[in-house]
Amino acid sequence: MAQDTKQAPKPARKRRASRSVYIFDKTANVVIRTGGIFVVCAVLGLVAFIFSQVLPLFGSPEHGALEVKAGAGSDRVVYAGFDEYRRVAVRITESGQVEIASALSGEVLTRTAIAGLGKNRVTCASVALLPYAWGFFDNVANTPQFAVAVGTSDGRVLAGTLAFITDYMRFELGQEPDTLKALPVPSEAEFKRPDYLPRTAIQELKGKPWVVEHLADFGFYRYMRADMVFDRQVGLPTTGEPISAVQISVEHGEPEAELEQLVGAVTAKGRALVSLETISQNAMSGERNDPESLYAGELSSHVDGPASLVQVNVLRTEALFATRRGVVYVFHRSKEKATRNQFVVAYPGVAVLGFDAQEGQDWRQTATDSRDDGGTPQGKLELTAMSYLLGDSTVLLGDSYGGVQAWFAVRETEEDTNPRLQRIRALPGGSGAVLGFSSSHVSKSFITWDESGRIRGIHNTSERVFFDVKAEGKPVSCTYGSKADGVLCLDDKGGLQQWWVDPGHSEVSFKTLFGKVFYEGYLEPRYEWQSHAGTDDVETKLSMMPLILGSLKGGMYALLFALPLAVLAAIYTSEFMAPRLRSVIKPSMEVMASLPSVVLGFLGALYFAPEAAPNMPSLVVFALLTPTLFMLFGWIFGQLPPYVTKRFGPLTTIAALVAVLVFGAVAASTLGPRLESHIFPALEGANPTQLEATTFQPTTQEAAVALSAGDFRSWTDGGRSLPRPLTTQDGTLLPKGWWLPGGHALFATLLILPFALLGGLLLKLAHAFLFGGRVLGRELIGRAGRPSPLVRLRTVLAGGQGTIRPVFVDVGFSLGFALLAFAVGVLLSTALSGPLESLLFSYDHPTAGHVADFRRWLTGPTGWKFNQTNSLIVGFAMGFAVIPIIYSIAEDALSSVPNQMRAASLACGASRWQTAMRVVVPAAASGIFSAIVIGLGRALGETMIVVMAAGGTPLTELQPLSGFRSLSAAIAIEMPEAPKDSTHYRTLFLGGLLLFLMTFVISTMAEFVRMRLRKKLSRM
Repeated sequence: MAQDTKQAPKPARKRRASRSVYIFDKTANVVIRTGGIFVVCAVLGLVAFIFSQVLPLFGSPEHGALEVKAGAGSDRVVYAGFDEYRRVAVRITESGQVEIASALSGEVLTRTAIAGLGKNRVTCASVALLPYAWGFFDNVANTPQFAVAVGTSDGRVLAGTLAFITDYMRFELGQEPDTLKALPVPSEAEFKRPDYLPRTAIQELKGKPWVVEHLADFGFYRYMRADMVFDRQVGLPTTGEPISAVQISVEHGEPEAELEQLVGAVTAKGRALVSLETISQNAMSGERNDPESLYAGELSSHVDGPASLVQVNVLRTEALFATRRGVVYVFHRSKEKATRNQFVVAYPGVAVLGFDAQEGQDWRQTATDSRDDGGTPQGKLELTAMSYLLGDSTVLLGDSYGGVQAWFAVRETEEDTNPRLQRIRALPGGSGAVLGFSSSHVSKSFITWDESGRIRGIHNTSERVFFDVKAEGKPVSCTYGSKADGVLCLDDKGGLQQWWVDPGHSEVSFKTLFGKVFYEGYLEPRYEWQSHAGTDDVETKLSMMPLILGSLKGGMYALLFALPLAVLAAIYTSEFMAPRLRSVIKPSMEVMASLPSVVLGFLGALYFAPEAAPNMPSLVVFALLTPTLFMLFGWIFGQLPPYVTKRFGPLTTIAALVAVLVFGAVAASTLGPRLESHIFPALEGANPTQLEATTFQPTTQEAAVALSAGDFRSWTDGGRSLPRPLTTQDGTLLPKGWWLPGGHALFATLLILPFALLGGLLLKLAHAFLFGGRVLGRELIGRAGRPSPLVRLRTVLAGGQGTIRPVFVDVGFSLGFALLAFAVGVLLSTALSGPLESLLFSYDHPTAGHVADFRRWLTGPTGWKFNQTNSLIVGFAMGFAVIPIIYSIAEDALSSVPNQMRAASLACGASRWQTAMRVVVPAAASGIFSAIVIGLGRALGETMIVVMAAGGTPLTELQPLSGFRSLSAAIAIEMPEAPKDSTHYRTLFLGGLLLFLMTFVISTMAEFVRMRLRKKLSRM
């Protein structure tokens, strides 16, 4: 038996790693895992923190009742109010008593009778919403002083001042009076709570009682009291009729100065009265002088029926009277110098309870549907309450069905000088007849109360109800705290009830953040971001839409510039560039990603924008001409035989491309001004007074010379409608809304390319019809029966093979055909652009009849306002930040495609360009798509470039010549100025959350598409 020569395999020798390697490996594993967990936790924690700052925006406001001991009185009270700290209450009784009491204990501090009232009764009273003066009162500085007026049963109106006096005192340990020692010291957190209810004491100081409370600082006390003084009688022609309603407004200024006072009143018989006076103090005694009457009259002749309600504005320029049947009359102070102190009716009365054009139904049905109880009220629908909101722009109206409306004057156009009241909002209704309103001193919110005892707080802009309680009795008078933190209610039995209120972020709703809102002073609902205002009476506008659209606009224009450059550069570097040159270019491009964005923003705002503004047409020509020259160069280079192209090394090719780039820049700088004069003539952006009204030609030789050049910037803004009539130099009056037609040359220029393509197709069809050939995928037989003379000429000129001559002949014939097609396009555009523009883009002009106007269709009736820092500049500057990212990722994706696929394509006879576009790019499509999405995310989150170069104006338009404000820019600019935990502060966090969600959604969708592409292309 033969010996088995097959040897058994040797056992593998076991190698054991050293203990240090094992420990290092385990440690690195733990560190990496721990670091990854910490990163995930950090990201999740950051998202959770942002959510924690945003969620309170949509939280429910809070309120609660305060246990006060103020009981009912025997005398009917016509007015009740309290100070800004809700510690001192003021009541005016029907018998003419002014009671100053502690709002918490109910203890009466002082009780005085209104001087000169006698046995007459007080029938109505009103206190101005805002103080008319801040100054010394009873030797205490910075005391707010409110104008107050009461109407009497004998037809008089008495006016005076209500002052809430606040002083502070500090005592050392053991030195405070005995009455104050029992007051506890609240903690800082307790003192700031909205439901904080302190213990107060009454102390005599300088012969007057004060309400005293201990502040959060030890030994520091706040002294509070109120004083009401009636020192003048208003001159109204009442003829002794009782006053049923009164309102007062005093000019803001120093108390000792001469101030205007406007008073409106309604008598028991429905007479509408107005008094305008000047009031002043005696410089020696400090007493009020007798008022000097500027106007005192009756406006009842303009009011159809008896008036029942009255309001006067704080500027003393407007008085409103309303009837119970729901008609409101607006009276304006005359603007004429001779009669400027008279009040004239602005326009016919407005029926506020009539047809509701916005809801499409009768207001009766609207008011019924808005009731929370769902019941159908009985009785006649009447207007029962009217009041101004803070700022005196919005008028609140309440009716007997519980309906609440908000009206303000709306202009028909920007130049309208007589805006008319229009119903803007139908606010949530109540369950009974509305009895009154009390507006906030610091926001666009108010409280309203009805006969069912229900008291509600509503924010006018957001339409949110943030306070809703049921009073124990029927409310007679309610007051909303000046700090919007409390409500005081006086019931029909004379008792006082008080609630603390934390409205939260009631000015925010889904509609105010993401919907169109009709703001005061605007012509229509719109998206608006205006987080800061000079005063509290301006509506806060926190719509996120301008910021969202601004972010998308910046990303769109950045990708518009960066995407073709980055992707094409990646294709060229990966597929065509020499390896040695690629090893230099690719790292250089990646280093560009480290360029600080603040530098790009600085260059964009201070260099690119000023340089680009006067040269915008040349830049546009350069953006269009240079790619055309590169494609032409590439086509010619591709036609050359291999023995010629092999002589071009990498550096020579790059030098040729640079030469083409330089030639494009020089050609653009030369053609730009000439094309500007042709396409954007200064004539179409001229001052309308320099042109004739029907022919639109210059009226003078000087104007013709000045308008003979081009002006792109004025052209873009020249098609807007005129806001007011203008007189030309020859005396012709241009009507309001007149505009300059334009865009004829631009429309003709845009038609050249499609007409040139059409002309080339027609030439090929004609050639194939006569001499045969392939057109539109079909082979045609020529009718001439002989070869084409062009083909024979081309053959003769080309000569023999082996020279470069056929290439030049082919290129010459192709360029000649292109020039011929271009000439056909120019001829067709010249002949047909006018009729087509008249057919598609014509309007009825106020002076010239039916005119063609392509520019008005393009830019709209308001034109495009050219801003030096515009979206194109931002896209250009931001493109330099995005290009390296897209280029690097796309180039890596292209380079990772296996070379076997390239070799297979080339072996089948495909060119390198065909291989790149039909094999390599589809195989790397998922990576290129990821690069684009990452670049978009980089553009959406860009901050410094947008802050410095975008202009910062929040707009909701995609015009390329205007600026914008993005979410990131708003956060960077406004976050340092936003008070912590304020609505503005949390809204900016909401902007950050939206930015995160936008990038998250885009990245998720991109990843989904990338995986689908990868799966689909994995079979290749």
